[in-house]
Amino acid sequence: MKKMSHIATFLVFALSFFFRLSAMPLIDADSLAQQNLTWQKTNQFRPAILLNGEWEVQYGTDGDWQRTKIPGKCSPKKEVIFRRSFFVDSSLTQRHFRLVSYGINNYCEIFINNKFIGSHAGSYTSFYIDIPPNFIFVNKKNQIEIKVDPRLNCKNTLPLKYLFDGLHYDGGIIRDIFLLALPLRSLAPNIDYSINSDFSECTLTISLDINDWQQRLIFSPLEGEKAKSFAYLIEVFDPLSGRRIKKQFGKFLSDEDFSFSHITEKIKIKNPRLWRPEMPNRYRISVKLFNGRNVVDEFSTAIGFRQLDFFDGNIFLNGKQYFLRGINWQENYGKTGIVFRRDQAVRRLLTIKELNANAVRVPLFPPHPQIAALCDSLGLFLLEEIPLKAVPNRLFSSDIFTNLIRDYLTETIERDKGHASLFAIGVSSGNISGDEKSRLFIEKIYPIISQTESPFFYFTSMPPEMKHSYLPGMFSGISLIHRQPETMKYLLQKWLSQRFKAPTFVTDFGAPRLKFSATEHDSVLYEKYRTAQIAQAYQVIRAFPEIDGCFLTSLCDFKGNYSSTLPGDLSDSYLRPYGVIDANGERRFAFKTVIDLYTTGNADYHPGITIFEGQVNFFTITGLALVLIFLFVTHNRRYFRDNLKRSFVHPHGFYTDIRDGRKIPISHTLLIALFSSASISLILSSFGYFFKANAVVDHILTLLFFTPEAKESIVRQIWHPHTSFLLYTVFILLYFAFLALCFRLAALLLRRRTQISRMIALSFWVGNVYIFLLPVGMIIYRLLKYNHLQFYIFLLLALFDLWYLFRMVRGLRVVFMMPIYKILGILLVFAGLFLGISLYFLQIHSGFWDYLCYYLKIYRSYFHFLA
Repeated sequence: MKKMSHIATFLVFALSFFFRLSAMPLIDADSLAQQNLTWQKTNQFRPAILLNGEWEVQYGTDGDWQRTKIPGKCSPKKEVIFRRSFFVDSSLTQRHFRLVSYGINNYCEIFINNKFIGSHAGSYTSFYIDIPPNFIFVNKKNQIEIKVDPRLNCKNTLPLKYLFDGLHYDGGIIRDIFLLALPLRSLAPNIDYSINSDFSECTLTISLDINDWQQRLIFSPLEGEKAKSFAYLIEVFDPLSGRRIKKQFGKFLSDEDFSFSHITEKIKIKNPRLWRPEMPNRYRISVKLFNGRNVVDEFSTAIGFRQLDFFDGNIFLNGKQYFLRGINWQENYGKTGIVFRRDQAVRRLLTIKELNANAVRVPLFPPHPQIAALCDSLGLFLLEEIPLKAVPNRLFSSDIFTNLIRDYLTETIERDKGHASLFAIGVSSGNISGDEKSRLFIEKIYPIISQTESPFFYFTSMPPEMKHSYLPGMFSGISLIHRQPETMKYLLQKWLSQRFKAPTFVTDFGAPRLKFSATEHDSVLYEKYRTAQIAQAYQVIRAFPEIDGCFLTSLCDFKGNYSSTLPGDLSDSYLRPYGVIDANGERRFAFKTVIDLYTTGNADYHPGITIFEGQVNFFTITGLALVLIFLFVTHNRRYFRDNLKRSFVHPHGFYTDIRDGRKIPISHTLLIALFSSASISLILSSFGYFFKANAVVDHILTLLFFTPEAKESIVRQIWHPHTSFLLYTVFILLYFAFLALCFRLAALLLRRRTQISRMIALSFWVGNVYIFLLPVGMIIYRLLKYNHLQFYIFLLLALFDLWYLFRMVRGLRVVFMMPIYKILGILLVFAGLFLGISLYFLQIHSGFWDYLCYYLKIYRSYFHFLA
């Protein structure tokens, strides 16, 4: 009997567990994905049809259909078409459908059942499209097709094609996408609050409207509906205990035509539990819509009450002065790139909390909507940005580009403005140059920010471009990335001398420029060096009481959208090793130091490391060797010495000999070609190695060598002067050969009889002026370190170029037997054609001319800044 009793008990338990399990929703991929849907929320009254999962994809218009996973990333180089089928069951018959996308890069057109429903432009932003009635079939198979153009250009996309040192860009449907099935009578609440001066009372203001999709779309009431039967219930729940503390019930007033009145309810909460990063209290607010006794819709959200103010340039949170201890996090999830992974996002934000930071800045792009919700619950202020970094000012006068920015900013604010964690939305560094176009642009977009209570708006500047904010409510930031602590102090003094009336903070610090090749052998040395730099930089920042916050350059290493010379001689030139966590998730030496800095304000870390620059002796040794070889050749070969002397002392007779093919051996021409090319290449490799840590030079190289492979090869060469010296020598030789072909072509057009060998000799011998730069090439790298000498170095090189052009004109005059003005005209035509075609090609592909004008303006500011 006892055994039977145990069996009966087990059966009862098993059956009860089975029925309980059958009543529960299955925890499948869709259920897990719905945890990410924090904007345009779903619930039992607003069910979602998730469109994540398996799709078909076609690259181009004639490619084969393949299977892919969404969210996912695709190549940003060609148009892509995505499609999939979905089913809507009969329970969703009387519904209004809304397509919600958390992010599609970059431009998309969307069709449902072959009917166009809308389009969207702008990467990384969230949007929704209300679908007209009868577009979606109930109890039938439906098909959605999305045509995506992930390609960026240099004029009217956000981000622009060659974003300055940006995160790696991925195209496609990169974030969640779903259909939201709204009731035909659905709530449209707007929740706001205010806190009194002594923080003893919070007044919650809830504005209620009914989105009457029935009235808009069908113009007839639902069966059994009565016009005056709609009511609402507002409930507020305590953040700690979870119990209901406030309840408000009311009815919507309406007439027989179902025109519903606007409702505003005010609920007072005594002694509210305020939100702050150290104690992220959030009240749950539930609003239910009743039709008679039945709940037909519900809106629920968690909201934190906090008061942000600034007085005399200081930040105050809930009445107390506050300092932002922040970390920059380039939203990235490893192998999946930008594709959101909640577990990794939580892990990253918890790591930021572990560093004792109270703020996270996501530069360049708005993050996944879930990030703001996670920051609310974990206790982190969030700073978001729109992708406007180093934008040529000419674009600000474009109505298309300005409207794109306005829409981008509006979408970002509307999505995240209700989050307690959202501190500010900003513009990245390097834009505000103080000219009229920039000011007009800011005045155009500023009203979008100023009309909302939250968030604040900020822009960051980058030395030497350090303008202050000139509109009320705008915060000012300065980027000190790649700056040494001793330089930071000087820059901050100059910046703060503008006497800001709004809060100021440092948006980037702690990624010093490398003074050596960061190979695997040097990695440990670099980590210790970087840790010491972070500690010193933080002490410099804290020495200025006017500064209200600072952000470490990066939490994790990340990959850029193009290879870069800035991080060092890395095996992966796309990698930006700026994080306190490396690419493999391992914590670096600096991690513990940052914890100490953000906890106590001090970190005793003095490794006593001195970093020396490697390979600088290459230029001296190579230059000296070339000088000695040249002197040896000229001393031992009298005939060569005589020809070299004649080319300078009696150039007319020398060029006549070239024209007539007399007295100049090929070996002499080859020696001149080698020495001239080597002299030029020594100077070019010196410039490349010196400016390898210059962000502007790095970006200009990206614009010139706009294919990833070409830029990557340039990066490799710059960090290896011996390789770049040899390659540049070959390139200069090819340049002289190409110039000879141009001379030959001009001769044919002018009907002058001459041989190609004579044109080659002329091309090389007129360039022999650069041999005199060999002694300069030995020391030019060291001279460039002195800022006051750089102008004179460029002036000297310009004089040699003018001398070279003068000799070219004189040589062509003799060879072609034509007046100088005709020779000048020919040269101008050829140079104009070559430069015109080259600049047009670069402008189309990379906006080179716009950026060149922009950087010239920056450098004018630089010299003004030094003065």
